[in-house]
Amino acid sequence: MSEPVTIPVHVVEADGSERWLDGSSSSAAPPEEAGDEALERQNKLLRDKLKETHQDLLRLQARHAEELEQARVQGQELAVRAVAPALSSIARAAELLGADDPDLRNGLELVVDALERAVEAAGFTRVPDVGARFDPEVHEAVAVESAAAGQDGLVLRTISPGFVQTLDRSRVVLPARVVVARHSD
Repeated sequence: MSEPVTIPVHVVEADGSERWLDGSSSSAAPPEEAGDEALERQNKLLRDKLKETHQDLLRLQARHAEELEQARVQGQELAVRAVAPALSSIARAAELLGADDPDLRNGLELVVDALERAVEAAGFTRVPDVGARFDPEVHEAVAVESAAAGQDGLVLRTISPGFVQTLDRSRVVLPARVVVARHSD
C-alpha cells in the first residue's frame, strides 16, 4: 500500500480568521506541497481505495445473499422434516379408518393433500413410492415382503413419505421409508 498524501484544507473560522489544517496561518494560497501533482496523486489514491472498497462491498453482498439462501433452504428442510411425520400419521389414520367412517377419512385425506401441496409450494417434491422401483438414493427399506416375480424390487407400501428438492432432485431432504417386494423362488 502506498504512503498517504496529506492535502491541506483551507478553513475559515467563525471570527473570520483563516488557517490551513496543516497549521500554517492564513495566506491566499495553499502550502507549496499541495500543488496539482499532489492533488492528482491524492485523487488517484482515493479513487483506487473507493474501487477496492466497492469490490469488497460487492463480495460481501454476494456472500450475504448466498448465506441467506442457504439459511432459507435449511429452514424449509427443517419444516419438511417436521411436517413429514404428521403427514404420515394422518395418512395412516385415514387408511386405517377404511370404510368405517368415510366422512372422517375424506377429511383426513384432504388434510394430507393440503399438507403435501404446502410442502410442494415450499420447493420440495414427494419421492415416488408405491409402485416405484426401490432406489436406495431416495428410499429407506424398513421391511421386505414376499411378492410375485414381476413385483421384485417394487415399493409395496409407504411407511412415511420422502421428499427431495424440486430444483435439485439429487438433494434428498428426507428418504421415503418403504416396504419393498422381494420375489422368493
